[in-house]
Amino acid sequence: MTTSVIIPSLNEAESIKQLIDEIPRDYVDEIIVVDGNSMDGTGKVVGNFKDVILLHQATKGFGSAIREGINYAKGDVVVILNADGSHNPAEIPKLLEKINEGYDYVMAERYSETAHSEDDTWFRRFGNKLITATVNIVHGSQLKDSLYLFTAIRKKSLGNLNLKSDGFEFCIEIVVKAYKYKLKLAEVPSLERKRIAGKSKVKPIIHGFIIMKEVLKAINYRH
Repeated sequence: MTTSVIIPSLNEAESIKQLIDEIPRDYVDEIIVVDGNSMDGTGKVVGNFKDVILLHQATKGFGSAIREGINYAKGDVVVILNADGSHNPAEIPKLLEKINEGYDYVMAERYSETAHSEDDTWFRRFGNKLITATVNIVHGSQLKDSLYLFTAIRKKSLGNLNLKSDGFEFCIEIVVKAYKYKLKLAEVPSLERKRIAGKSKVKPIIHGFIIMKEVLKAINYRH
């Protein structure tokens, strides 16, 4: 089983070197950074790594960057990793272990007894839990954390999901479609770190509203 790591990036020059250095090469066969035309030299930093593929994003948006990475990836399994360092690469083997047990889609989560977030404010935590509760009520799932897109998923399973979202609503589209299309799902406890440097691109109120709309829109998802 081969593994591709996809890192969508936008102006993360201060964090991406440390993140890439931390990726466990013994478990990863391909590292792909999809850069959204960063203006801070992110591409130059990535270009210094001989074992990292740099793709210049053709369109705009977080979800679009991930979809472009998925289309390029050669691995049997795809891992999605944030460029800001909040996802800890040392936890990649834990995700892959569950894939090896027979799961199609493995999600890291921040809210069980053995999980934690160093980056949550009370407002973010409330919003994350509200959206996850809504996902569970509307779609009949039993997720602990629907928004923490630190995941491993089989490439052949991704091909069945027909993912279309360009923005942050991608986080909900992939989760709900994985559930609705009956992929074998698992969650594993994770520690969300504070971002290494820079500023978050997420606007909690605006993006929270967009994501909640996607949760309701997902009722009508079709293959």
